Amino acid sequence: MHKLVIATWNKEKRDELSRYFQQMDVSIQSLRGDIPDVKETGATFIENARLKAEAVRQYEPTAIIVAEDSGLCVDALDGFPNVRTARFMEGTDDERAAKVLQRLGDRPMSERTAVFQSAVVILFPDGLMRTAVGKIEGWITYGPVKDGQGYGGIFILCDEQLLAENIQMARCNHCSQAIRQAVYYMEEWLVTV
Repeated sequence: MHKLVIATWNKEKRDELSRYFQQMDVSIQSLRGDIPDVKETGATFIENARLKAEAVRQYEPTAIIVAEDSGLCVDALDGFPNVRTARFMEGTDDERAAKVLQRLGDRPMSERTAVFQSAVVILFPDGLMRTAVGKIEGWITYGPVKDGQGYGGIFILCDEQLLAENIQMARCNHCSQAIRQAVYYMEEWLVTV
């Protein structure tokens, strides 16, 4: 049985990603405590996911490594916050979402287009690397930020009643798209070894 390591230092994200691989013939392992967190210096979500996977590969050379990076890109803000979605300023996701609303100001809805993106990188023990990407397009509301919903509470999918936060639990979002494709890649690889 192959060992699978989820390359994230975020317990919530690790638990979310692990659920997708539980039915596979792999042994899902947590990150070892001696593996340092990775600085996300990439210009894209794919680059950041690759950086995480390659950093963990140094400590787990015989494991399958899965890494993910995701965020929000607002067209009228030249893609901001992009790869810095979770860290462009100190504070909570609600505070960062409020900052996005502030930067958009009173722009009309036609100029409030945005996309949630996710990239998953899988490094296999034989050196093969596969990349999967998911995205959901929508618009940014005029606010206010809904308490505890962060960016998902300001992202409209198809009308003002359907916010991204409402589909997070349904596992039908940008992350689940990318992870589902990663699962297909892994299933294909496992039957060839």
